[in-house]
Amino acid sequence: MDILMGRILHDMLMGSLCSPDVVTFTTIMCGILSIGRTEEALDLLNQKMPEQDLSPGVVTYNAVLRGLCKLSKIDEAMGIFNGMMDDGVIANSTTYTIIIEGLCGSERIEEVMLQCYLDLKNS
Repeated sequence: MDILMGRILHDMLMGSLCSPDVVTFTTIMCGILSIGRTEEALDLLNQKMPEQDLSPGVVTYNAVLRGLCKLSKIDEAMGIFNGMMDDGVIANSTTYTIIIEGLCGSERIEEVMLQCYLDLKNS
């Protein structure tokens, strides 16, 4: 994580600045993913947000999914997508667009079709 961004987040978590909210975490995760630091972004999503009693919504998940797909981290994106569904966060049309584009870009069209079919069937 960029030193300044890391310092700001640290100060927010320690109470020196305003407390981070879902928007703050989403923004930071987008920035971290844009420079390819997947592990740090997923740590924020899976550990730091819950530690702060914050639950990501569909907008946060979409941002993370988009970042992972842009990095061609399709398996990680599908894991996040499945975790999102398991957590009861309802995917929207943007979510499906991100997943479909990511899977098609990785030449996994059969998986796209199966995933869409199963999701529609279970809706």
